[in-house]
Amino acid sequence: LKQLTPPPSVELSSRGVMSASLPSDRQIATPTVETAFTAATSTPLNPMRLSKAIEMYCGSTGPTLRPRTLAARVRLLESLSKHMAPSESPQTFDPWVHEIATHHLSIFLDARHRRESACAKSGDQAMLLSSRSMVKHISDLNAFFSWAHNEMQLTMSNPAAGLEGRRQKLKKNDQAADNSYLPLCED
Repeated sequence: LKQLTPPPSVELSSRGVMSASLPSDRQIATPTVETAFTAATSTPLNPMRLSKAIEMYCGSTGPTLRPRTLAARVRLLESLSKHMAPSESPQTFDPWVHEIATHHLSIFLDARHRRESACAKSGDQAMLLSSRSMVKHISDLNAFFSWAHNEMQLTMSNPAAGLEGRRQKLKKNDQAADNSYLPLCED
């Protein structure tokens, strides 16, 4: 019988167990939390701050939207920026569009839903935003982030796409509530 000798990259321990090592030019990188985070949040082709993106969005979609609709979307996006700001410096904070994720939008929408109605007086009970208004907010966010992803390549994906299930539930709740108005009549 011929005795086999291990290749030079394999070593025998004192117990006869072989351990292999790769040449230095073929080392396998083990993923770390830092590299995994970097890969998940890779920078898109055109990184941009939210305020600049809102400005460009107004310029590119302005002619196709009614002024009132565009103004409502801008207010919503500006309040998203304020919501994401740290409490120490809310005036100077301007997030990168590609750093906004679905969970940020979800938390923002929860806060919007719970906010007190502008019509509520100080002694009145706080009113929740209606399901129809929440569906509109989700649609507005989806329109902006679709534009940011598809046309401007500001994000690697559309974070508002993850809110589709929530939008469908809200639509179903709105239809079940049947908030239709009764006509004015003298019966």
